[in-house]
Amino acid sequence: MDYFSQAIANPQLLVALAALLSALTAIVAIIVGPLLSYLFFRKQQRASVIVEDRKNRIEKFRDLVAELVAVCLKLDTLIDPAGKDWERFVKMSDELFLLKSKISMLIDRAEGDENEFLKLLNTVEHMSLSPKTNQSHASVELVDTINEVIARGQRIIDKRLSNLKQKG
Repeated sequence: MDYFSQAIANPQLLVALAALLSALTAIVAIIVGPLLSYLFFRKQQRASVIVEDRKNRIEKFRDLVAELVAVCLKLDTLIDPAGKDWERFVKMSDELFLLKSKISMLIDRAEGDENEFLKLLNTVEHMSLSPKTNQSHASVELVDTINEVIARGQRIIDKRLSNLKQKG
């Protein structure tokens, strides 16, 4: 006689097996349930931290680009950078270099449009620091280039936010 036939013949054994199976199920549920909840919580928490960090980086990028644009425009308004405005010129030039370096650290070099953005920043930096022979022509060209920096920077921000929404 096989085991199943014995269990049917002896109802007490069947009840004992059902109780044992029920107890084992309860033990597994008590251990596995909270463990799975904890693991899911940790994964969600980690994802939340990553999303928040990326949002902060996007905001930082936007703020740095805005500061860089402001410094470039201030540099363009200096009347005599080699003379009476020399100290202001040096201070703003240092600030420009620092801002460009910080932005460079936030750039994803694997992205072609972001590399192009860096090249554009180099152009703006050069234009801002170069001596101007024809002030009005230089200002118009600089403003046009700065507008391009703003437009491309906004496209980078939009792309990053879009990627963030897709992943989140």
